[in-house]
Amino acid sequence: DAGGDGACVTERVEAIVVAACRFQNSELADYAHRGAVTGRSSIACLDEKFRGINTTRWSSDCVLIHARCDDDDGDGVYGEDGEGAFESVETRRVARAIVDVCLDLHRFSLESGGGGLAVGVGIGSGFLDLRAGKLAGVESVARDAAARLCDLANDDGGGVRVDAAMYPLVRRSHLARVPVGVRPGGGADA
Repeated sequence: DAGGDGACVTERVEAIVVAACRFQNSELADYAHRGAVTGRSSIACLDEKFRGINTTRWSSDCVLIHARCDDDDGDGVYGEDGEGAFESVETRRVARAIVDVCLDLHRFSLESGGGGLAVGVGIGSGFLDLRAGKLAGVESVARDAAARLCDLANDDGGGVRVDAAMYPLVRRSHLARVPVGVRPGGGADA
């Protein structure tokens, strides 16, 4: 992980969804445009239908959309990875909402002249590659970023781990906790 022992969120999180959105063409996306995209993601997350979803500007070319899902009803589906990964209905609902936010950001970025976004969505310890438009050649970078952030397979505590080598612009902040936001139904997480 980012900084060795203790450099991750140590709380065990069973259900978390993280989307990593990276600008496809950094030459088209100047700093004002990047700020506008980050601002739009923050505004989108204030919408009532996206309650509990948070956004974080992770580096100069990457915005994270993330949420924690606490769903104890036991209802869910098994993943398609052959591993028998269980995903609750609530986790899938939140993942779909996060995809909607990402697609909106992708359209906004294209229409504003800053080029498209490569979007990778990670669900728990598995991940889904979302090709939001023409993402050939760069989508795997965003997908892998989301997958690393959702590395929760460790039964000894797990946690959301951040690889600082992957994000050289945030090397100094790698010890910071990734905010997990507001739980569905109210109540803030530490």
